[in-house]
Amino acid sequence: MSAKLTETLALVGGVVPQSSTTAKNSDIVDFRHAQQVMFVLAVGSTDATVDFKLQAGNAANLSDAADISGKAITQLAATDDNKYAIIHLTRNEMVGLGKRYGRAVVTCGASGGTVAVIALADGLRYGDAPSFDLAAVAQVVG
Repeated sequence: MSAKLTETLALVGGVVPQSSTTAKNSDIVDFRHAQQVMFVLAVGSTDATVDFKLQAGNAANLSDAADISGKAITQLAATDDNKYAIIHLTRNEMVGLGKRYGRAVVTCGASGGTVAVIALADGLRYGDAPSFDLAAVAQVVG
């Protein structure tokens, strides 16, 4: 039997579901630990455009964050209610950029929208996946 996804993937970042009219940053992911990360955007009811992109840097707090070329979705329209978007980023891509830390940024237009982001990491080094889950993970079942 293959390993359970709850044993191989860690929830390493996110933006909790919220209504927003400003840019929201996900938790910062340390790519020294993760082989690859899938950033998933969930858009609920929205009357605004939604932008979703990835940033990288070398400062642990990402004070030096810069957009990653090719790691942004085509803007979702104000009529794109209840949609998902996924951006994938690997350690090799980060090494190529000379960067260690990454995050997602989601921005809703002026009229706002309900959004959430989760970041799932695979290929974790220095421990099993559950040890890298965010402290906000309240339960893992199965």
